[in-house]
Amino acid sequence: MDDWKGSSTIWPEALRIDWENGVDMTEKGTNQRKFEILRRVKTCRFSLETRFRRSIPLVSLDNALLIGFTILLFLRCYPSITPMPSQINAHDEASYIQSGFDMVHGKMPTLANHPAVSMVFAFAYLVFQKSVLWFIYSEWLVRCILLALLWGSIRLISLGLKDELPEWSILALWALVLFPNRLLDNPSQILFTILLTLAIWQCLLLHRYGRVRHSVAVSFLLGAAFLTRDEGLWVWILTLPCMLLLTVNGLADWIRRRVASIAIALAASLIPFTVMVLAYVGWFYMVTRTVDTHLSNRTYDALEAGQGLSFPERYQGDLYISGIADARRIYGDRAANDNSVILAALRHPLPMLERVARNIIAIPSFAIQANGGFVGIILLIFMLGGIIQLAREKAWGTLGVFLSFSLYLVLYIPFFWLTDYFLFLFPITFFLAAKGIRATIYGQTAWIWAVFVLIPVIGIPVGLLQAGFRIEYAGLAMLAFLLIAAAVVREPNRRPVQLAALGMVLFIMARPTYATNPTLVPDLDSDYETQAAVWLIQHSRPTDTIAGWGATVPYMATRPFLSLEGYLNSPDTMYRWLRENSIEYIYQNPDIRGVFPDVYQTIFNLEARGCLVDKFSDTTNTARIYQTQAVCGLAP
Repeated sequence: MDDWKGSSTIWPEALRIDWENGVDMTEKGTNQRKFEILRRVKTCRFSLETRFRRSIPLVSLDNALLIGFTILLFLRCYPSITPMPSQINAHDEASYIQSGFDMVHGKMPTLANHPAVSMVFAFAYLVFQKSVLWFIYSEWLVRCILLALLWGSIRLISLGLKDELPEWSILALWALVLFPNRLLDNPSQILFTILLTLAIWQCLLLHRYGRVRHSVAVSFLLGAAFLTRDEGLWVWILTLPCMLLLTVNGLADWIRRRVASIAIALAASLIPFTVMVLAYVGWFYMVTRTVDTHLSNRTYDALEAGQGLSFPERYQGDLYISGIADARRIYGDRAANDNSVILAALRHPLPMLERVARNIIAIPSFAIQANGGFVGIILLIFMLGGIIQLAREKAWGTLGVFLSFSLYLVLYIPFFWLTDYFLFLFPITFFLAAKGIRATIYGQTAWIWAVFVLIPVIGIPVGLLQAGFRIEYAGLAMLAFLLIAAAVVREPNRRPVQLAALGMVLFIMARPTYATNPTLVPDLDSDYETQAAVWLIQHSRPTDTIAGWGATVPYMATRPFLSLEGYLNSPDTMYRWLRENSIEYIYQNPDIRGVFPDVYQTIFNLEARGCLVDKFSDTTNTARIYQTQAVCGLAP
């Protein structure tokens, strides 16, 4: 019976369960049961069932739903994971990919330029550096990694909240509405969302267990978030009171001296964040011999760019460019304000107050747009129901954690709103919405029923009239079916609810609208930006500077890049600028016509005068490459 020694912890539990179930407990029956359990332990000693014998079985409907929603999510996300070069954001996203290339070659981004994102792309560049198409392959790899990390962070926070909701609830909403996938278009945004989600997960564990290691993890993750986006600093500052309170309360059972527990809580909340940031600043100094973070410059850039985005009706063309020019007229020169947003606001309080009022009024509109428009209204209604339900359950700690991580959103009010900013906290939104849906299913917030029943009645006809049978309306119709099935059941019998949700998954997977790009591997050779980049690699020198609007093609070809600006709207001005900056080629894509129509026309005027020569046109005649001529009808 030596083999039984390792199973001594299982045997008493098995006896207790058998006694409760009325199994024969005589000596003969007991010995028989003992050898039967021993045989099972020998064959399954290292299995998940043995280690977690009291957990949900591996083959269960809940786990099947989790797997089904995961498959559905990745099927629907695949077109977003593998974009064409022409589908990549030619400014922010292209700059992030290039920053990985630059970091490998010794050019470090400042603290304000999101170094954590550069590190991720530096890894991707090292994987594909020998390929001509390293640029696009790096983007695909990073999107796959970030999507997997986002899925993992959602899984972890779902496990942390499994006492409140089934583990597949948040994932189900994500797979159905899909709008958080917009974050994939900006690597800093999705990485910031991942780190915030992990920090919220650790803060919920800190609330539950009160252990110092969870406070250390929150501080460490927010330090990484600060290296991803500037907002990470403000998230850390605004969540410090929550972290300190939860840590001190957790230490109360171990340390009776209040001063000692406060000191430990402060160290756990401050040191990891500080070490993370100073480590990068020190690395940056070792490479560049400077410590300029450029944080004030970037904050002031947001002030200027926000003018056009806050008052779009006042400007024509590109809102960023038009707004920046007007912001300089309103708030004065950057140098005069010493790169300080506070100083600019104090010197010109009325324009700032007007912008603050406009951005406050715009919050509901942006929140609804960020959450899918029509679907966003429904999610926000259910989110309110979830907040009410948590308040009824007196889950003040959970609500406090969510509130502390949401406070930083007020910092966007003096600058501008983008719809994606509301998606940084979509796990909180989805959890609260799922909580509201669950409360509705079990009759705890019956006031939502009337609104929810009208969704498929109104939504499906609207979808049919607008753009065919949309996937969102199909999901809502099936979700309504889930509610109808759940209306006749109560805990603990959830089988009709689970079957309804499983039917929803199968229904959506069966429809062909889940993917917009049915090909497994996109045809890169057909993309006009790929063709332009390959031509530059084959026909230009590595030192030749390329001008254009959008840096994707020059960066793909690893060539120096200068951006065309709006003031280059006359042949004389543009040609002089080309010669002064030793620009060899101009890459003309369709975006120039929309942003700078005068610049677009000037390029044709220079070609007509012989100052530019058309050297390349793609197969669809969408993009062109012009070579600058040393001699033409204009004086240099």
